[in-house]
Amino acid sequence: MNTPEKIIECLNNKFGKYKQPVTILSKTDENEFIDNDTEVFNWDDISKIYGMNEKDDSSSVDAIYFSLNNKVLTIYFFEFKRLNLHSKFFNAKKQLDDIIKDLDECVFCCCYPKQMRKVKKKLISRKVVSLKTKPIESLILLHNILNEFGIPSDQIVKIRKEYYIVSQTPMTGNPNNFHRQTKNREIFGFIDKISPFPFSKIDHLTVKSFLKMIDNLEEIN
Repeated sequence: MNTPEKIIECLNNKFGKYKQPVTILSKTDENEFIDNDTEVFNWDDISKIYGMNEKDDSSSVDAIYFSLNNKVLTIYFFEFKRLNLHSKFFNAKKQLDDIIKDLDECVFCCCYPKQMRKVKKKLISRKVVSLKTKPIESLILLHNILNEFGIPSDQIVKIRKEYYIVSQTPMTGNPNNFHRQTKNREIFGFIDKISPFPFSKIDHLTVKSFLKMIDNLEEIN
């Protein structure tokens, strides 16, 4: 049995009971996001088994899926966000912007806006950072799991891995340059830092593009 087949057998045997439809895993509370019955690994639950995600919700992606095409294995990491990532509710800096604008209009707060802008400059939004940390920590966990099943590290790093953020963020302009555009750089600028290694490909997907992609993968499998 070759390495890709060993990895598939390992994940299915060990974690088959943690597979769930995309519809379930993409939900926010009780609000449905993506209607699709493709079963993927619930990586949040698997992370909890290993004690990585008990207190910190930024340690794992929502789902992992694999595809074997012409003996080439690709492991897909998916993070589902049922909102526009440019929303101020995702980025703490944008929420602080609103406060600063209010202070600008207050005649009794003339010294505060300048100080608050200094705070904003150094502020790091946990939710934005999590888009980078989640796939990295999920990959570390996957690596450790596969090591336990006798798959050596030098074989694991050769496996193709792709990471996708699926959200309601509008896609505009050149998709190949989307993450470098001024408006998107703060949210998606990390892509160039973890691609092409350890992830062969990283991209943002709308619901429509995700559904097209997952349908194509289902046909291959």
